[in-house]
Amino acid sequence: MKDRTSTTLSFFLAGVGTGMALTLLFSPLNGADARGLLRRKVRVGEKWVEDTAAAAEQSVVSHATNLRDRVQEVSEVITRS
Repeated sequence: MKDRTSTTLSFFLAGVGTGMALTLLFSPLNGADARGLLRRKVRVGEKWVEDTAAAAEQSVVSHATNLRDRVQEVSEVITRS
């Protein structure tokens, strides 16, 4: 799973870099405007990453809590037997 995640992240970052490079090459904006646009887009991307990471963290915590509760229930059943 870790290999798949790192591969996906690598392709994502390569795509971001390629997109930024193409934006700079073909942009009708001057340098200052292009940098401002990129800065805003990076901030939007940062927000998306933060939101996605927070959602993933909540999901993992929820699943871990459910798993812990189920293990405790099974442990109690086994102990009573």
